[in-house]
Amino acid sequence: MPCRAGGKDVAVPKPYPEEFREDVVRVARNRGPGVTVEQVATDFAVHPMTLWKWMRRADIDEGTKPVVRDRRPSAAARTKRQPEPLGGWLGGAWLT
Repeated sequence: MPCRAGGKDVAVPKPYPEEFREDVVRVARNRGPGVTVEQVATDFAVHPMTLWKWMRRADIDEGTKPVVRDRRPSAAARTKRQPEPLGGWLGGAWLT
């Protein structure tokens, strides 16, 4: 379904059906020796990173892998921790 973005028609992809994702993940997990995840993704016409994300989500949903949170501080936390600028010479004037 096209939508207007910045004056241009942009196609918004529909999400893949859950059953399709489950099938692709199952095939990727049961792939033979020498068959890469990238090859499985290509066979099903999905981006390899998409398949890796589906596999990681399936592992988390099944409880075989823990949820890993991003440990970097949020933008708000980084802003709060920035030190106050020190006084000094700037553009012909002393800052205090």
